[in-house]
Amino acid sequence: MAFEIKLPLFYLNKSKNIFVSNLDLAENSVTERVFKLIKNKSYAYLWQYWDSTTEVEKHKIIFEKLSKYKKIDVTIMANTVEDCRVLSEIGFRAIHVHHNAFLDESLFRIIHNVPRQYNAIYITQYKPYKRIELARKINNLGIITFNNIESPTDVSYLKSLQGVGKIINPIRVLSPNEVCNNINLAKFGIILSKVEGGNYATTEYLLCGIPVITTDNIGGRNLFLNKNNSIFVPESEFEIGNIVNNTNNLIFNREHIRNNCIAIMGEFRTTLYNDLEARFGSDWDSEYKFVNKLLEWV
Repeated sequence: MAFEIKLPLFYLNKSKNIFVSNLDLAENSVTERVFKLIKNKSYAYLWQYWDSTTEVEKHKIIFEKLSKYKKIDVTIMANTVEDCRVLSEIGFRAIHVHHNAFLDESLFRIIHNVPRQYNAIYITQYKPYKRIELARKINNLGIITFNNIESPTDVSYLKSLQGVGKIINPIRVLSPNEVCNNINLAKFGIILSKVEGGNYATTEYLLCGIPVITTDNIGGRNLFLNKNNSIFVPESEFEIGNIVNNTNNLIFNREHIRNNCIAIMGEFRTTLYNDLEARFGSDWDSEYKFVNKLLEWV
């Protein structure tokens, strides 16, 4: 039985009530609404999106909220070994399964023989933690954004970035296929945050065979990065601009970048399979369908 898609979560096995959703129990969040509807014994595998080591108290509060749902057995899929340790000390059952492993590698792919229009592309949000200002000196920077300006701080931050890059999608959110097409127009993909979670954009770049320019960080994206697919840069807009504008991306092998990324994704998927089989038996399911960010795109 293949995964049954039921947004905003999907079942690994409906007959055994095993499902996947997000580690998000904010007031009236999707996950909280789903949990309130569950009446029978169920098993939830929840993706952890933000680094837990810098937000221990917040995750303690989430643990207390989860504890109210007696019929739901929760496992957190953590992005890093350190996240696993912190979450386990709080009281969660946690396994090391990076959420980027569930991107759909058929959606993000290498497109050959297209001209490079951008020195770099940044898939981002206009949030201060993304540190877009560090890209100020990059020539021909393309920016893909989710247009989620949610607070006066976001508005002020956006105003401070006038002249930084070209917004590729100023009006609407792009489909995954459109994102893939634009990634393939760039020499590099950049991500400049200091702290966040696993960061989907990093893996989307790699699946398209595009090397990554990144600052030092915590949160999990480094598990996909190595000397053959990325360059770590100082937190300086001048040095970042110099490296991006003057580095030949042809020193990187696109097929190698993509294949290495898929191999790492496969390791994390295998960890999840092994955990499920250890708990529920080898017949828990026989087919696997992975969906991009909990959505089945058509």
